[in-house]
Amino acid sequence: MKNITLDIGSQNIRIVEGRGFGKVFTINNLCSIQTPLTVYEDGMLYDINTLANHLKDAMKQHNIKGSYISYIIEGSSILSREIEVPSIKKNELSSMIRYEMENNLPNPVDYYILQFKVTDKFIGEGINRLKILVSAVPKHIVESYIELSKRLDLEPYILNVKHDSVINLFKKQCEENKEIIFLLLDMGHSSIDAMIFEKCRYRYKRRIDFGGKNISEDIAAFYHLPMAEAEKRKKESAQINLENTDENTIESITRKHVDEWIEEINKIILYFTRTNEGHSIHKIWLYGGSSKIPNISEYISVKTGIPTSLVYDIVSTNLIKMNIRKTEIEFKDLYTDYTNALSGCIRNRVMP
Repeated sequence: MKNITLDIGSQNIRIVEGRGFGKVFTINNLCSIQTPLTVYEDGMLYDINTLANHLKDAMKQHNIKGSYISYIIEGSSILSREIEVPSIKKNELSSMIRYEMENNLPNPVDYYILQFKVTDKFIGEGINRLKILVSAVPKHIVESYIELSKRLDLEPYILNVKHDSVINLFKKQCEENKEIIFLLLDMGHSSIDAMIFEKCRYRYKRRIDFGGKNISEDIAAFYHLPMAEAEKRKKESAQINLENTDENTIESITRKHVDEWIEEINKIILYFTRTNEGHSIHKIWLYGGSSKIPNISEYISVKTGIPTSLVYDIVSTNLIKMNIRKTEIEFKDLYTDYTNALSGCIRNRVMP
């Protein structure tokens, strides 16, 4: 089945085209385009006609074709809860979950589309029980993606919440160390999504309202540059020099903001370890645009005391084959930029 997967962010849209055979998904084509200013905010799509035309032009230009379309989504109004229920028949599970979620959400349960998966089976108080991860997506967000699919003349197939999708790229690591607890940081343009997984099950998520754009804004202000030029300077010169602490340089601007990010990251780590006595984070993995700042993984490792690296070694070894030639971009950067979209290629959460 030939499928197109979209990861729509505040700055860029990642588009991946591929075909699945069994457990392996082969990537045939992909591209990244700028997100129009009026079409996206915090998981919700707006001005869908403009967005659809923008995507059609990009897919035509890059010769991306498919019959089905899938999405990786994230937003502050998309909620996740882990609940426990008695082990019951599959056809009764959906009703039980809706009942349990009634008091777990800020809005009535009918406000949301509920997605769920069983994460564990155990015996509690003498009866068989299930642990279930439930993602609650506001219906108007789901409807906006269905409408986009119609405008693109593509069959909507998969709608996956990011933290529920990206874990599929860690299959090999989870098989090698079933007890691993790790922090995954999606370092985006306007925010950083911090996701903690324990025994390869989602446990906790928090959004940090800082991102790469804050570095660009400070560069623009300090050097009196337009934002486009500041973005260019950032990509060329932003770095973390572990020894040099010169002031009034792009490096010092970058360090200031990365220090702010790490302060928030340490708060998240501290909260998790305090509320889960005896647990500690074993590993931090980074992806997203800001993870490409030179030396940032080493710097975060020093500041947190936790081994930190990019996801390249993860994504490049799990279930995905690359059947493309990209001379203009290093494959290491490609995997870092497309992590969310690639994770969506190997997941089968069917659209409601």
